[in-house]
Amino acid sequence: MLSSKNISSEEESVLDNPLIRINFNEVIRKITAQDSTTWEAYAFMKECKKTMPGFDYRIRLDKNNKRPIAMVFMTADNRKNLLRYPHIIFTDAQARSHNRFGWPYMALVVKDMDMKIATTCEAIIITEDLDMYSWVLRSLSDMEPRWKLCDISLIFGDQRITPKLLKMLHIEDSCVLRGDYHHLMKEVFPKKDFFGTNWMKIIEKDLRKMLLSSKEAEWNNSYQSIAEKLQTDPAKLAKLDKIKSNPSYYAGYYLKKICGHIEVNGSVPAEQNHASIISYLDKGHSDWTIMAHAAALLKRQAYHSRERKRAEDKLYANALRYKSSFTGQQGTDDEIAKKSLSSYAYKELFLPALKATANYQNFFDNNGDCHVWPVGNAKNDDNCTIIKTQNRCNCSKKHCIPVPM
Repeated sequence: MLSSKNISSEEESVLDNPLIRINFNEVIRKITAQDSTTWEAYAFMKECKKTMPGFDYRIRLDKNNKRPIAMVFMTADNRKNLLRYPHIIFTDAQARSHNRFGWPYMALVVKDMDMKIATTCEAIIITEDLDMYSWVLRSLSDMEPRWKLCDISLIFGDQRITPKLLKMLHIEDSCVLRGDYHHLMKEVFPKKDFFGTNWMKIIEKDLRKMLLSSKEAEWNNSYQSIAEKLQTDPAKLAKLDKIKSNPSYYAGYYLKKICGHIEVNGSVPAEQNHASIISYLDKGHSDWTIMAHAAALLKRQAYHSRERKRAEDKLYANALRYKSSFTGQQGTDDEIAKKSLSSYAYKELFLPALKATANYQNFFDNNGDCHVWPVGNAKNDDNCTIIKTQNRCNCSKKHCIPVPM
């Protein structure tokens, strides 16, 4: 195991037993923590901090032998992403290895103003556990003091992330931990020790309604429907009751009550980031040292930064030349929005609302409040919406998109 040679397929076949393989990987990772190349990565991080404005990093050392067992770094772009989108974090570690030691890759991912993924930091770690997630998140706050752990309102993750993480970070009262919808439906619930594939065929439709429920009544009704079908299997019914007793983790209606939930149901952004990593890094090697792996991640960030700058410059130039097809006040509002909003906000939020205004009329009262009701109808309490001055409307988009006042 101390040899630098790769393991042959014949030798690897001995490790087919999952337990043996897990133990083997753990031993290898611990041994490689003593390899000199991990110190090379440390030196590389120090040099990056000297030469790259806004760059920072943290190295975690083993308590016993003081060898590096994890490194996390933040670039200027990462720092900007964290400060602009501080409230919802998507977490996951990538089991696929791009370094010769099998150390997993981890990133804390957010969604930006165009609902595209963005990283707030990247890490290479010896193992994926709650202690390591806690260390990475604390390091993030340490590297960027303007961001606090209490700023997080939502964390999305797979089954490895448990409420214990929130307690470790002392944010259990200010942050909600959510499971990943697709991971639960495709990997967790179909397992034999949960519902199993046979029961899933019967209850999947109602279970989906529970997890994606928009109202508490839908959650309760779907639960009742599943409970009736599971009456003959007390063990599976107990699993269902476990879900029912934890709406903050599972219930769709609970998530939709959280302001700024951006209409996501799981940690898909983290998986998208992993796909991007594979697409970019697999063009190179898969047997890098830790330093070479970190360097490749930084090159990837530089590549995406250039692409993003090119797209933003093009968007800005198009906005300057833009002439609205609308007339009057609508045309003025349209041109201002085109120059002021992100591409997503303009196309997905503003334009549909602007086009819908043709179906409504309004007037402002003496208090400056705006009264809105359908065209062709007399105004009354049932069809009129009042938007208070200096306030936003109460529509669902206002609740799910975190727009500062």
